[in-house]
Parts: sequence; C-alpha cells; structure tokens
Amino acid sequence: MKNYSQISPIILLLILVNCFCTTPVTAGEPVITIHPEKPTWGQLLQVTYNTAADGAMFQSDNELRMTVWTIYADGWHQFEAYSMRRVGSTFVGAIPLKEPLCQIRVHFFNQFDVFDLENNIPHQLIYRPDGQPVRHADASLIDDAEPAAARKQFDKEIALYPDNYYAYYEWWGYVKQHNRAQYERVLVDDLKRIEQTLVGKPLDYQFIRVSAYLELHKEAKAREILLSMLQKAPEARFTWFASRLYRYKTYAQNITGAGPTAVNDAIVAAVRKHPTSPLARIGLADYLFHENFPSDVLRLIANAWLPDNPFHSLPHYALAIAAKRDGQMQKSYNAVRQAIDLTLTASQNFPQSFRASQQSHRLSGMYHLWAETALSMNKYAEALAAAKTSASLSKNESQGGAEELEGKAWSALNDTYDAERAFVAANLRHIDRGLEDLRQLYIRSHGSEKGFDTHIGELLTEALKGKLFPAPDFSMTTMNGDSYTTKQLRGKVVVLNFWYIGCGPCKAELPDLNRVVEAYQKNKDVLFFAVATNSQDDLTIFLKEHKFSYRVVPDAKGLHDLFDAYSHPTHVIIDRQGRVLWRTSGSITFDELNPMIERALTLVVEHSQP
Repeated sequence: MKNYSQISPIILLLILVNCFCTTPVTAGEPVITIHPEKPTWGQLLQVTYNTAADGAMFQSDNELRMTVWTIYADGWHQFEAYSMRRVGSTFVGAIPLKEPLCQIRVHFFNQFDVFDLENNIPHQLIYRPDGQPVRHADASLIDDAEPAAARKQFDKEIALYPDNYYAYYEWWGYVKQHNRAQYERVLVDDLKRIEQTLVGKPLDYQFIRVSAYLELHKEAKAREILLSMLQKAPEARFTWFASRLYRYKTYAQNITGAGPTAVNDAIVAAVRKHPTSPLARIGLADYLFHENFPSDVLRLIANAWLPDNPFHSLPHYALAIAAKRDGQMQKSYNAVRQAIDLTLTASQNFPQSFRASQQSHRLSGMYHLWAETALSMNKYAEALAAAKTSASLSKNESQGGAEELEGKAWSALNDTYDAERAFVAANLRHIDRGLEDLRQLYIRSHGSEKGFDTHIGELLTEALKGKLFPAPDFSMTTMNGDSYTTKQLRGKVVVLNFWYIGCGPCKAELPDLNRVVEAYQKNKDVLFFAVATNSQDDLTIFLKEHKFSYRVVPDAKGLHDLFDAYSHPTHVIIDRQGRVLWRTSGSITFDELNPMIERALTLVVEHSQP
C-alpha cells in the first residue's frame, strides 16, 4: 500500500482529480463548433457539442438532440429535430444544407427536455462557394437586429442581390414594428424606387406588392396581382405565401364579399390542377378548418401526398375531415386514429415544449374528431376517453366542444350525474354549449321544463365552488394615464382582452368588442381593458385608424406573462371577488362574450380557492 503522506500536496491533488473527475474540463475550447465554418449548399454541416469544455451544461452520459429552425430564401421556415451521436466527451450531429436555405438556428436539449440556454447557434448563415452569403442570408438577420444594424443588413443584402425583392418584405416588417409612424411612407417610396429599375415581373416582387397594397388598404389592387399569380404561377411558393397573406389580412380587416370569394375560388381551382404544389400541401393545414373548402379537394391533396410520404399525419387528418363532412363516419374514424398515431410518433424527437404546443392545437382537434366519430358508431367508452383527452389538451383554449361530447357519451351510457356535470363544464366554457342537452336531461327526469332555470343556476354554482382562483395581483396604467390595481378593481366585473397590433384575429373582433362595451356603457360595475404589448406611440397611430372602446393599456407584456396569455387574443373575466371566472383564447363575437359578462354579474359563487 502506498504511503500518501510522503507525496507532494500538488501531486496528491492531481491524483484525486484524476480519480474522481471522469470528464476533465478542457479550458479554452468552445462548447460548440461547426464544420465547415462557412457552409454551402449541398454540404452536411457538422455540429459538435463538447461536454468537456468550460461552460457546457450537459455531461457525456446525457443523450443530446438538436432543434433546428431553418429559414429559406423563398419565405419558408421550418422547425426540425436531429439526433446527435456520442463520440467520447463530445456529441456530433449533421444538418443537410439544401437550396434555397439561407440561415439556421440551433439549440440543444437532452433526454429530460432540458435546454442549454447559454450555448446555442443563434444565427448561422449559408454561403456561396466564393465566401459571400447566399441570397437572403443577410436579410434574414433584419428581424433580430438592433435598430442601427437593421438598415445595414438590408443595404448589404440589396448590394449583393439587388433583385431580391423579398428582402423588402423583411425590412418593411422591421419598420412596422420599430417606426410605425413612417411605415406607409416607406412602403410607397420603396415601391416607386423598385419600379424605376425593375426588369420583368419576378414573383417575389409580385408578392411584396400584394403585401404592400394590403397594408395600404388597397385590397382590389392586391387581389388583382394575386389572381394573376394563381393563374400564371400556381406552383410557386411565393404564390402560396401571397394567398395566405391575403386571406389573413382580409380577415383582420373584416373585408368580405366578392373579392375574398373570388380569391378563394381561384385557390381551389389552382389546387385542383396542382395538388402537389406548395399552395396545396403547405396550405392544407389552413384549408382543413375552412368549412366551405371542398371535401373532394381535401381528398385530392391527401391522396397525392401519401405516396410521397405515407407517414405524415396531415394528409390522413385531411382524409378524416373530408370523410366526416361527407357523412362517412367509419372512414373518418379510421383515418383520424391513424393521424393521431403518426402525430404522436413523429413528435417524439422534439422537446416536450414543442410537443405540448402541437398537442394543444392539432392533436386536440384530432381527438375531438375521434370522439365525434366514435360516438356516432356507438363506441361510447372510446368516445368518452377521446373527448376527455381533447379537453385536457386544449386547456384554456377550449370552447366547450370536447366537454359537450363527453356529456353526450355519459348520457348514452345512461349516467345522468356525470352527463350533467360534463354539460355544465361545456356551458361554463361557452354559453351555448350543453344547454339544450341539460334541458333534455331535466325534462327526462322531471317530466317538464318547470324549474329548469333554477336548476341550471344551482348546477353552475356548485360546479364553480372551490374551483375559482384569485386573479394574480397586478397593476396597470391606461394610455390616458389612469392607474388601476387589483384592490381598486374589487367589486367590479373586469373584462380583459390580451392582444397586440399585428394580431389579425385581434383586429377582426374589434367591431364585436366595441358592441359589448356599448351594451354596458351605463353599467359602472363592468370595466373593459385592452392589454397590449405595443408601445403608446404605436397604439396612438393604430387607434387613429381603428376604433377600440376598451381602456387600452400599453407596454403590458408583463401582464401577458402574468396571466399566461400566450395565445392571442385571450379574453379573461374577473368577477366581483377578484377571481378568474372565465377565459378563452381566439377571436370572439358579441353573442359569445355578452352572456358571459351577464353571468359574472348575476352568479354568486362562494368557497373560492384562497
């Protein structure tokens, strides 16, 4: 046995470090390296995460993956995930670089869905063989640039690629966010400047004209250009981008009638002829939720897609929705179950935060459709489980549809007690949900409607007992300089609208919100606040063009975070006791919001959570 008392303390320390440190820290080496340093199209970008480097969060016994945000020069962005393989104390991954990719952003997470927030690749440009950035690479940095640097990035892009008109779209978006007062003037001046040197009518130029004319409230001009794109270049990605922008902006501006109808008809016609185009495949996620989009065209897109990628969930979901619209419930049932299985399988490579986002949107709808089809086929237990899953996934965004399906399943199983409670839960989400079903259950039990209104009030009160939580403690100041605190608002019904200027659905619902305010203008017990993330200056410009009767609160991102209002718009009603009585996400109508305020004024609920 060695006598360690005879060894130098420094040597002994080195021996102990060697014994107990399985991965020596390598001073001076970066945590993340890439090869090559200036990657080009056609290459595999090798990304290395060194767990032995100073500052690395992860250890060599972890399992690492990368999330990669890919940005393309033709308006397409995509979120991808890649595995990494362990090589000693490092992890190595490879990212294929395909034209027209112009930038990637990379983050690292382990098997526990923990991200290393300090070590990532925030902006990696793609380069030409001569070392210059590829088309749109510099422009892709504009959005995240500081004010002084944003214009330099734009000028640098135009110097390299004077015909990259899509760069103007990036620049205009930055101006709209940071210098709204000059926004329209910039649009007009830039269009004039481009036209002086323009050769031909390239698609990205047509796209930015559609964008600019929509922003300048010249829908007819934007429509004329878009219809030409749909006819002459239906398979171009910029055509899809322009059509999506048109539908979004006309919805936000409450434009209806012959114009939008003509565009929708042209989109359907183009997709019929080109079912594998970006207009068809990228647009499919939007078309699924348009009731007037033909079911045969949904099937056409899906059946053209499946031979290329049978494991993508979206075409299966499209087939399920199309079959349900056509009354083919067995086909819909089979297709939606396959879509759910594929969605769950595909999402396993992504972090939990991404999976949660996916589940709260598309998966919730899939389970809802599963519950509907199962219920129609008398598979009541199955419908019940699917409805419960849909409701749990939708969380605060639920409109009560899943809870209503749950009630129908309980009712079919002759469980009146649970059916009532499910229908009440649906009605608490949406004033029209579950009410008629509750009426029929009551008549079945009592022989008539006599006493039904009293019974409903008792059910609602009982359902809310012990489930209402106090609103978070907050204070806010409106654009007029009036300040409010939680304590001051006690005794009032407080209606909150969380929104921001660039939110299309937020703008689309303004007429209905103004009607609600007008209905309660003589009632001093109801206060309305529009809680915005935008600055006072930007809101002042916006409100000159858009009437909004709520009390507007500027610079209120902190309140959005406090109320977990990450979907926009989000509506919250706080009762007289300062408790959150109701909330929902998505645009809302007068007929949906007004009854909920009436309920807050009349319903008395005790025994709230402390």
